[in-house]
Amino acid sequence: MEALKIYSPIPGSALDLAGCIMNLGNVYQQTGRFDEAEEAYGDAIGIYSSISGTDFQQTMCRMNLGGVYSLTGQFEKAEKAYMEAIEVYRSLPEAEFIMPYVQ
Repeated sequence: MEALKIYSPIPGSALDLAGCIMNLGNVYQQTGRFDEAEEAYGDAIGIYSSISGTDFQQTMCRMNLGGVYSLTGQFEKAEKAYMEAIEVYRSLPEAEFIMPYVQ
């Protein structure tokens, strides 16, 4: 991945790197490259989880990962990814606005 080569040596660039990897996962998902999408989303989650204040981004990756699992018939994994996303949403300051719509 070219993004890793560019961003890795730059101090403080982890947030940008994670964003690039998540977007790459989106491209992979949209082009049917589901194994690569799963790996990209997992990598992005790993980077985001090391950066405070990125709960929303982590949630977006988990939702995207759930989509990959749904599209590939891995429904138990999809459910787990979506439930993890909901749990993170519940911890966000904005949860009072979001959670009334989540059962």
